[in-house]
Amino acid sequence: MDSNKQQILIVTSEFPPQPGGIGNHAYNLANQLKAHHFGVTVIADARSSSGDEERIFDEALSFNVSRVWVSKLRIIMYVKRLMLLNKALKRHEVVFASGKFSLWSVALFSLFYRRKYFAVVHGTEVNFKAFLLKATINAALWRFKTIIAVSRYTKSLLKGPFHKK
Repeated sequence: MDSNKQQILIVTSEFPPQPGGIGNHAYNLANQLKAHHFGVTVIADARSSSGDEERIFDEALSFNVSRVWVSKLRIIMYVKRLMLLNKALKRHEVVFASGKFSLWSVALFSLFYRRKYFAVVHGTEVNFKAFLLKATINAALWRFKTIIAVSRYTKSLLKGPFHKK
């Protein structure tokens, strides 16, 4: 890691080579930040059963990707993600979070680390009907310096104090 470059961490629930809009956005964000000479690290889940697709894809990238490998016990994956995030936050000044668990976990660690935190919302994270899910996402969003909606529709879902005209 080049200490002269500002270090940016992207924590995302999806990342190529597996499909998904959240992953596609995170991938393009990482590429553009790297092209503009930032140090970039991505924390993402692997979603293939073997992880081979992700390993091959990650080797060709110009930035580091730390993957949480698939486990039969989901709780193990959650704990590993939290451990990776805790370690990465010690080396990064700016953090982007994208995806439900990413928003929750980054918001939790924002209580302990002073960083510049940005939430990237795609719609699925802010369109819950269940009260508990909606309440926990809203509580997480309060912890972010900036909330970036990827579309006008998603922005329209940010009700109340999160909605800025």
